[in-house]
Amino acid sequence: MTILVYKLTPNGYFKNINSYTLFGAFAWAYKLIYGEENLINFLQQFSYTPIFRLSSPLFFVKDKIVFLPKPIWVSDLINRRYNTQVEFDPNELDLQEKIKILGKRKDIKKLKYLSLQAYEELFAYASEEDINNFREIEIFDNENYKIVNKSFLISSNELSENLDFRIKQEVITKNYVNRIFQKSERVFLEEPVFMENVSFLVVVFFDENNNLISLEDFRKVFELGIKNGLGKNKNLGWGNFILEEINNEIIQKFEDLYKYDNTRKVLTLSPVLYNYAKRIFDLKKSFYNIESHISYVESSYDNPKNLIKPPYIYLSEGSILQYKDNIPANITYLEQTSLLNAFTIYQYGIEFPIKFGEG
Repeated sequence: MTILVYKLTPNGYFKNINSYTLFGAFAWAYKLIYGEENLINFLQQFSYTPIFRLSSPLFFVKDKIVFLPKPIWVSDLINRRYNTQVEFDPNELDLQEKIKILGKRKDIKKLKYLSLQAYEELFAYASEEDINNFREIEIFDNENYKIVNKSFLISSNELSENLDFRIKQEVITKNYVNRIFQKSERVFLEEPVFMENVSFLVVVFFDENNNLISLEDFRKVFELGIKNGLGKNKNLGWGNFILEEINNEIIQKFEDLYKYDNTRKVLTLSPVLYNYAKRIFDLKKSFYNIESHISYVESSYDNPKNLIKPPYIYLSEGSILQYKDNIPANITYLEQTSLLNAFTIYQYGIEFPIKFGEG
């Protein structure tokens, strides 16, 4: 297994980007280089033998600090123990602790990300007992950690960094204009993201023991996919990124975190298709959020415009998933859907797993 790490620096606005956005960009670039027939053959073989896994873009600050999504296990635990709609067990909490927790509830809900360093210290190598006894409220009174920009947790040895960065979702009003009758057809809103002093990190687990594509060709195709733009409104300059492959100690960290076995829970850094997840994960022993995704078929190349994909159900990034003891054979790793009896949609949605605890 080879681990590749890419830095993506935005050149302006972009819409939310996930691992399936990156896979789609890769697929279209593959078609431009090798042709449609070779692409279909690649996707069909990938469906049964995934030769690489893509993380969703991770926030990367000062070219040093990588932020991961906060484990959903933590949010779920807080909601079950400290939900204001549920009475507190007087044997579990005294009055002062209850008041303290309720006062920090908004702060707890705003916390969305934690640095890779903090994740390693708190969860990656923790025992099952330590994880079960962990309470998020303790982070706010711990001098070893600090909350920055209300949503990001960093570790003590990262406090010296000047973390002056901004991530903002804009709201832009747009208007469809009928050029024939010279009137407004419909007003609508776009919500692009703008980032300042922060970039993305994308991690790739690549299996070099495959017969589909070499590592060198993967790099070539992936680079073209990013240069073509990511997401919607590429014709307006959105989704334009500067791509840089990096080679430093971050690779070793992810290599260590990838060493897990199927008896352990994992944290996924990529959304996971629900139809795939229910086959290989024990969802009763997992912690996850459900999200739906619907979008237009990519039409920047040769597809008809305004074709809408069917909705897909995902388990979101940050989900804590427990592998089944016996995973069925013949798992399909790309979800295939026929559209108008003319197109086959291959939707990406497999886990990008890193270890969550030693238990």
